[in-house]
Amino acid sequence: MPAGWLDSVRVLDLSNVIAGPHSTYYLARFGAEVIKIGPASPLYDCFNTIIYGMAHMRGKRSVLVDIGSSGGRELFERLVKSVDAVIWNATDLQVKRMGLDLESLKALNKYAMFCQLDCFGGVRCGPRSDYLGYENNVQATTGIMPRFGGSAETPEEHAHVGTIDVMGGFGAALGVAVALYQKAKTGHAGRAQTSLSALSGVLWIPFCYQYEGRGHFDEPPVSMLRAMMH
Repeated sequence: MPAGWLDSVRVLDLSNVIAGPHSTYYLARFGAEVIKIGPASPLYDCFNTIIYGMAHMRGKRSVLVDIGSSGGRELFERLVKSVDAVIWNATDLQVKRMGLDLESLKALNKYAMFCQLDCFGGVRCGPRSDYLGYENNVQATTGIMPRFGGSAETPEEHAHVGTIDVMGGFGAALGVAVALYQKAKTGHAGRAQTSLSALSGVLWIPFCYQYEGRGHFDEPPVSMLRAMMH
């Protein structure tokens, strides 16, 4: 079997639900060794952990650990010290509480890069940066629902189950790949970050440009968008 592009790269996956696990699934497909840490007591129902996991848990090794216990924390830190990348879908506040902020991670493993996914994060902090959320929250607040058929009174999720989640996973995997390339070229272990709200912009691309054969700009009413935003 030919070698994968990411052979010898070791990844610690702390993520859950769809976007985060999908990002590491992509990395595993290209040869990375992915170790998935899951909570000892499930945080989600079996639909999120097992049904979705049939796709995005392939190619990984996994362990259930209570990171809050002394023994679990010791195992967690040992794993962090042994990997090239750590990936987690969490807010800035959660990242700091876990000790994965830049300074704390460097103290554990100065060569490891960290990739963060969240719901509303971006280059700059905003009023929703530390909000927890899922794809339907992002579709509502970014105008995706009214654009693709829903309304303020009858919100309807566009392309049900994980459209932006999967794009977020792909975006995170691409960010990790770029960071690893940067590390190979410069020796510097950077940080990658993306969010569901950032990736929602991909769905807007067909409506942002004029081109031959394009239909009429049938924009949703501004009042509807304002209602969805508030």
